[in-house]
Amino acid sequence: MSKLTSDEVEFKIKKLIDLEKNLPKQIFSNPSKYNFYFEEPEAISLDTKEFIHMIKQIVEITQDEKAYISEILEEGKFLQKSKTILNLKEVIDFTQEEGSIVENLDFENITEITIFLYCFMYFPSEQLFLFIDGYSEVALLAIDKKIDINVPWYDVETFLTVENLGMKDRLYRKFRKRLGKSYKK
Repeated sequence: MSKLTSDEVEFKIKKLIDLEKNLPKQIFSNPSKYNFYFEEPEAISLDTKEFIHMIKQIVEITQDEKAYISEILEEGKFLQKSKTILNLKEVIDFTQEEGSIVENLDFENITEITIFLYCFMYFPSEQLFLFIDGYSEVALLAIDKKIDINVPWYDVETFLTVENLGMKDRLYRKFRKRLGKSYKK
């Protein structure tokens, strides 16, 4: 597959996930297709090497050669409708050695506008999808249920029992309830 343009990546992401809703209401158009896992986004940027190692193992199964990282450029309302605009920031070539991928991954470029990681990672096979929301302190990894792989992240049920997301208790309970409703199906 040839390299996708920014518009093509945005179109494909919008077909997969409802971008006009914020987490935890944000859901995939076909949530029953995926298993969902969660992680603290800081862990991704602090331990890039381990993160790339894990993703590379998965893309060897999905046969994805590239991943497209799109930052969330703008979220706004137009005529009472939400609109999310994405911007392709980085393309990761998974045909390289892991060390080269880590070396070439430019997190400063991805977090140019904000210090938070706030982006989507799209894989052309659509068997794998990653959403990192540094604002909610959540990274969501969706993996096609047909793929048998051990992922060192929390599944949704485990995540809901161990993470407090740094939120006040009442807000956390509300978040947990909505998150469970969106992803436990």
